[in-house]
Amino acid sequence: MATSDQEDQEDQSAVQEAVEGQLVGLIPRRLGPETTGPLPSHMHSALKLALEWQQVGAYAQFWESAGAEENRLYELAGCRAGIGEQIGLACTAERDYLGWEQMKLDGVEAVEAEMAKRALAEFVAHYVLGAGHGLINLAARTVALDETLKGGLQAKFHTKFPPLSERRKDWLSANPATAKSLQTVARASLMPEIQIVADPILVLVDSPGWGRLNDARGSDFHRWRVQTDGIVGVAKRSPWKKGEGVRSLEMGIGQPLGKDAQAKLAAETLRIAVAARNELVNAARAFEPVFAGAVSATTRLTVGDDTGG
Repeated sequence: MATSDQEDQEDQSAVQEAVEGQLVGLIPRRLGPETTGPLPSHMHSALKLALEWQQVGAYAQFWESAGAEENRLYELAGCRAGIGEQIGLACTAERDYLGWEQMKLDGVEAVEAEMAKRALAEFVAHYVLGAGHGLINLAARTVALDETLKGGLQAKFHTKFPPLSERRKDWLSANPATAKSLQTVARASLMPEIQIVADPILVLVDSPGWGRLNDARGSDFHRWRVQTDGIVGVAKRSPWKKGEGVRSLEMGIGQPLGKDAQAKLAAETLRIAVAARNELVNAARAFEPVFAGAVSATTRLTVGDDTGG
């Protein structure tokens, strides 16, 4: 019968160690620490936006009653509320990350914390990216409020962005080329309020912070995700040594990543994600008056500071 100590050891993250005592495999027992970290001052603006945008969802049916195209304003409210929730979740993941920072750990537990922190930082990146994609789709559906632009949207994107669609082709990706195309269509409107709808989105996706986040996601999700600092793993470089027409391969179990070998640090991942979130919050705030103007110019709805109208 297993003792509690044995059970805890089986549940422990570090279960694979080489004969030399080096850590070669680890599965964290949890991602979140025992307590969350303090609320950093840089997060206040993101939290405020997250709560304000989520509250829009409560007015979805009221918005819908003021629209001409069925389900258009209802979906706009839903998209905006969903973005608010994603930004809020990005903040929550960061606070869990900061909770680990309050703990003094060493040895295997320090590596476990590093792996968990890196995963939490990737959660921040995930939700920030999701919110950014949501923002460009919110903008595209705002442009579609101008009925005269439906043909231009169809020609450029092969869709008129029908409300409540689940088709992949009806949803855009947040990148400079797509945002520029949306801006081109918007500029063709006879309404000044519609002409500027895509401008805040283009500023976001053209920003260095957004570009770094996209690069990091490409590395972590689409290519070789290098293992965590402290693990004896595989560096992203050739193990062969070459010189004077010969090559050699040193046999052994390798060395911990983060020493002389490349590792993706949790702190670097978080820094990239938080910087992009700041860019996103700025873009969302810039979009608010643009959105209000576009809605007012095309429907019977006036969107005020209380988000309800």
